[in-house]
Amino acid sequence: MLPHFLGDEMPGKGIYAFIASLFGMEAKAETVPISITPSPPPGISGAIQTLLSWLMWLGWIAVAGGFIAGAIHFVLGNTESGKKLLIGAIIGALIMAFYSALIAGLIS
Repeated sequence: MLPHFLGDEMPGKGIYAFIASLFGMEAKAETVPISITPSPPPGISGAIQTLLSWLMWLGWIAVAGGFIAGAIHFVLGNTESGKKLLIGAIIGALIMAFYSALIAGLIS
């Protein structure tokens, strides 16, 4: 039978407690709570906002272009590619409509 300080329930656990007791330390299995609040480096937030606003503007241009291209394909009789373009434009419009909420949710 193992001595009490070596521990019976988990191999190795008692050994760490024994070594810690030799050095006058308590063996604790507690975790230290760490709280990290992410924040952008100074001066970056303005550049990020400019970049995101440009991306939003380009996204709406792409949605409008996809809608126009899909309509042109329908008029010319190419209905399959017209459907794909219109569905892509609708999905893009939905993403762009919730763009600011998505970004705010990812950042915070």
